[in-house]
Amino acid sequence: MPSLKDVLESTLADTKFDLGKSEITRHGTLMTYEGRPDEIVTATELHDLATADSWQDERSAQARGAKAIASDEAMSQLRACLDELLHEFIDPDTGRIGHAFPMDSANRGSTRSEHGGVSSMSFDSPMTEFTYVLLRGCAIIGTEAFAEMLTGWIEGESVRYRTSAVLNGLYLEGSAELLPGIRLEPLPKSSDGAFGTTPIRSGSSIGEYLGRTVLSVDSIATPAFYRPKLDGPTSQVKAKFVPNVALDDICEALALESDGDIRIAFEWNDYGEQSLYLSPGRTESSSRGRGGLDGRQAGHSKSIDFKTGVESISIPDEQICKLSSSRLGALIGAISRKKSSQFRIALSRWCKSRESSGTISDQFIDLRVALEAFYLKKFKGEQNVDMTFRLALFGAWHLGDGVEERRTIRRTLRDVYGVGSRAVHGQNLESNEKNQDLLSEGQRLCRLGMLKVLKEGEPNDWEELILGDEDKKTEE
Repeated sequence: MPSLKDVLESTLADTKFDLGKSEITRHGTLMTYEGRPDEIVTATELHDLATADSWQDERSAQARGAKAIASDEAMSQLRACLDELLHEFIDPDTGRIGHAFPMDSANRGSTRSEHGGVSSMSFDSPMTEFTYVLLRGCAIIGTEAFAEMLTGWIEGESVRYRTSAVLNGLYLEGSAELLPGIRLEPLPKSSDGAFGTTPIRSGSSIGEYLGRTVLSVDSIATPAFYRPKLDGPTSQVKAKFVPNVALDDICEALALESDGDIRIAFEWNDYGEQSLYLSPGRTESSSRGRGGLDGRQAGHSKSIDFKTGVESISIPDEQICKLSSSRLGALIGAISRKKSSQFRIALSRWCKSRESSGTISDQFIDLRVALEAFYLKKFKGEQNVDMTFRLALFGAWHLGDGVEERRTIRRTLRDVYGVGSRAVHGQNLESNEKNQDLLSEGQRLCRLGMLKVLKEGEPNDWEELILGDEDKKTEE
């Protein structure tokens, strides 16, 4: 039997593609119209259109959703080849095949969240429609590369993709690799730039994305193909991040390092060049919303060229984050290895206290919980020592170098805890300068303490930290 590559080349030589049946709506989705006039292109023309630089170009999106037109004889030869290669993954009763990636041939699918924030996606398609989409993919990315990719999946290779997320609150000058498989990439500051495969979600405009940062984590899904069950898609696919970290760990590390409010706006599975035929519309249907895109920070200025329609944005230098990739990579590793539930609570609630969307009462409550989880230690055999006293004392000794500094820190932590307690008990706090300054100083101290523990480890004995040894007492 001829090789898969030979059969694909033979079928492609007898295939045209119809662009006329598809149209991109104003929301970015792909609509099809069976009654529209044909607009026929060759495989080469389809490749050139589909791989255009601008992902948002309507002609490019139409090409990615084009319908393959081939003779019955050519399609029969390709179908026979695929049936033989994929027979163990095809349900003999329904003629459907399961796959670990979205395709517009799929009319059933499921998504399951896995440990760390990665999503396992399972789909199944009728083999006839599946074959036509594969043929379009072959035209777009080339027969040799396509045959090699398909053969690898059949032989058990994982589907490789990136779990990507648009971040709120982080602006960078250039890209950065934090650890192998973890990258940060700033989006263009002009709407005529290259946005790659970043989906523009329904209800949003490309102008809302300008200058923001995309976090991506290498991911794999296994198996690439499976035989679907009669009762519909099930969780037969298992996905995981290649670097052994959680998505939220990365965001918390970014927040600690930048001392900012860094959150995921939304996330999606980015299949790279596979997206050129797997997901033909501009809006990736599998994107998963989180908090959504936040408003622009003060100081951002947006402009538009009315002749070209190009939008651009200017971001003040002081809001551009100067990150150290090596230091941030070490911080991500330290957080991912930290198993203490108290530390994890402290870190997550500190991050929440940084969110500008909440009231100042909410922020003080979150900071109070963070400080409790981090510094509310016990003296051995003494269970009834005042909580405010203990928290402020342990925090002061952990962070302060001398008597005066420890005294100042203790007073600040005592006041932060007291104001947070009033908020917990229902008192409505005013967002005045005094409270804002106290909140900021409390957040700063809590952050410094967590960074110190991540770098140096926790004290073996918190009580000994205060009581010290005779040498230390003598020095002081």
